[in-house]
Amino acid sequence: MNIPSDLKEYAYESEGEEDEETIRDRQILKECFKLGDFLNYHQTREILENEFRWEYEKKCEPVLEDFWEKQVNMCRNSGSTLFDNEVDLGHVGTFLGTVFSHLKPHYNLEIFYDTPSLASAMVNTHEDRKHLLGKERQQDIRENYVESSDNANKKFDWSTKTYKNS
Repeated sequence: MNIPSDLKEYAYESEGEEDEETIRDRQILKECFKLGDFLNYHQTREILENEFRWEYEKKCEPVLEDFWEKQVNMCRNSGSTLFDNEVDLGHVGTFLGTVFSHLKPHYNLEIFYDTPSLASAMVNTHEDRKHLLGKERQQDIRENYVESSDNANKKFDWSTKTYKNS
């Protein structure tokens, strides 16, 4: 099978174009979007939450498991009955889950800067979602006004400066 000699050059040209596009997309993400924007979009929020969980499992869980094991062994060696029901470190999962549930999430946006295509759907739908959010906000304001105002269905008479039933 003969491969044309210009195929190799073509491959490098397309990679260069992709790199420029990736650089542009990365710059757009860094300059135009904040953490809240990523958290408000379901796909990017899920990615951030999974990354946070994975970082916890990778960095914290081994340290916490070691701590748990040392505490169990220390109590058993000192004659304490604190961990009498602990068999083969069976409750370490409960301990890890409790610690995780009390952590304040720290999300790292670098995953989107390294791979901007992960956030492309968020970027493409941003204006539509922003417009829809504005409409929903206006509707909520109108509904709250009608519900909370005694004068919602009354007409204002400028001559007497009072509200009158319509």
